[in-house]
Amino acid sequence: PSPAIGDDMTPVQDRPVHKADGSEPIVTVHVLTEEDINKGAEVTLVCLVSSPVPQDNITWSEDKTNIYTDGINFPPQKTQHGYSVTSVYTTTKEKWDNYNMFYCHVWPAGSNDSMVLRGVSKPHDFPPESKLGFALSCTEDAIEEDEFSSLWSTTSSFIFLFISSLFYSMIFSLVKV
Repeated sequence: PSPAIGDDMTPVQDRPVHKADGSEPIVTVHVLTEEDINKGAEVTLVCLVSSPVPQDNITWSEDKTNIYTDGINFPPQKTQHGYSVTSVYTTTKEKWDNYNMFYCHVWPAGSNDSMVLRGVSKPHDFPPESKLGFALSCTEDAIEEDEFSSLWSTTSSFIFLFISSLFYSMIFSLVKV
């Protein structure tokens, strides 16, 4: 296809329409580690789409708004099982730190109404005492297990002593008679 000229007089490539095969693409959104995010003023998100046919329409939105923004979409790459397409989206660290949701929208090839949506946001931090509480609950489970095994050994000791005392009583009674 030949390039078309947009209103701003920049060349725009016509997008080919790929026939859908009925299977839904696999969409995943990836984020850098928190350590890498803390180094800069921007947060980079990566949407990876795997499908038997190339996916042409990948966009981004924030907090489920109907405002779609293009990321940097790379051309489809042929893989063993079809195609892989990557879209990169950059947002401010401030929006990321405010726990905004960022969504990657993928319209399956040959479709305009059915889309696959995947979202991501900054994980919520829990106060240190809640992490401590979780650790204590793990420790409590371990203590309960130790108490149970201790209870079993105590019970078995009492049973052994009871049976021994019965035999002692029987032997003592037989010897006395």
